[in-house]
Amino acid sequence: MTQNTNDFPPGWDETRVQRVIAHYESQSDDEAIAEDEAAFLDSDYSVMLIPRALVPAVHELLSASEPSVPSAQ
Repeated sequence: MTQNTNDFPPGWDETRVQRVIAHYESQSDDEAIAEDEAAFLDSDYSVMLIPRALVPAVHELLSASEPSVPSAQ
């Protein structure tokens, strides 16, 4: 029998993951659209398309910087 272990990022646990899932599963389509649109309008952040091959490098760069993206609560 294998043991199922889950590794969560710092500050995350099963309870927090379940709260995030419940939040998104309970949203109406209109609420989800409004949340997505609000993210694009936040002047503190940029949204851009990058080639898939560069995703690991960008992720590494962002991980090395100070956290600037608010975590889902």
